[in-house]
Amino acid sequence: MELFEEICKTHDREGLDIRALANRFRVPRRAVRQALASPIPPPRKSAVHPSPALDPWKTTIDRWLAEDESAPRKRRHTAQRVFQLLVEQLRAKVGESTVRRYVAQARRKRPVALAEVKVPQIHPLGEEAEVNFGQVSFVCNGKLVTGHLFVMRLSASGRVFHRVDTGETQEVLLDGHVGAF
Repeated sequence: MELFEEICKTHDREGLDIRALANRFRVPRRAVRQALASPIPPPRKSAVHPSPALDPWKTTIDRWLAEDESAPRKRRHTAQRVFQLLVEQLRAKVGESTVRRYVAQARRKRPVALAEVKVPQIHPLGEEAEVNFGQVSFVCNGKLVTGHLFVMRLSASGRVFHRVDTGETQEVLLDGHVGAF
């Protein structure tokens, strides 16, 4: 997406033709034409190939995998076991790699239940604080002024101390600490 934007900006700024843009960005001319037509790249086409040997058995495999969700982990069907059951019991004429690929794909589509994890944070009073020191712009008496902002946040109480100064020196940083304490 960023590449398409860069192509459009370069075309607008420098007025380069399609071939020059393709050479500069090392992309095919078709991609340059697409970028100039729309700043959003077209969606990629995913090849969906029919599998006539496996299609009749997909519902059976899906049912087995759905039943496995309530079974203990050691008793679930592996891709190899699914293949063996299809060939031995149902007399299916399918390849093992085809079955393995489909089982992996079907498992990826299933929603995964995530356990909610909470980590308690304990911050003893006066032991931890977060400090940031950076540049900030603001309007003062109708003029845009650039200053340097010192921010200290105490971890235990969440209290915050701010101070703006005109310089960004070590003295200002240390003075911000003194003021915060």
